[in-house]
Amino acid sequence: MLKIRTLEELQENLDKDMAWRLKKISTFRMASKLEGQKKKPFICAGIALLYAHWEGFIKRSSECYLGYVAGRGLRYSELKSCFAVFGLKGQLETLLEGRKSKSNVAAFDFISSGLNEVAKLQMSAAINTG
Repeated sequence: MLKIRTLEELQENLDKDMAWRLKKISTFRMASKLEGQKKKPFICAGIALLYAHWEGFIKRSSECYLGYVAGRGLRYSELKSCFAVFGLKGQLETLLEGRKSKSNVAAFDFISSGLNEVAKLQMSAAINTG
């Protein structure tokens, strides 16, 4: 995951990604201005390309933003619940699936008293576009 520590780094990553995508899309846009039947395949392919780049940008920008949140070094208690869940997910899964009381107690203790620890967000599968 990206470690983005400042808003400037976040903006730079987003701008770079958007510029690359716009460059690719503009190639199809120029080709779609051909005369007659030659332009139809470019228009059809361009629509699919446009959608793919839109989805890709949403995924990438979301990952960048999550990387920015993770890179700030905040405590779990300082995060909104939607972000804290990414760090607590493993503990919650232990409580749900764990059969050993020792691991369940450790998970519960972490959840109840570990909120003042620096958050370690595990977001490898946070954004699923599938």
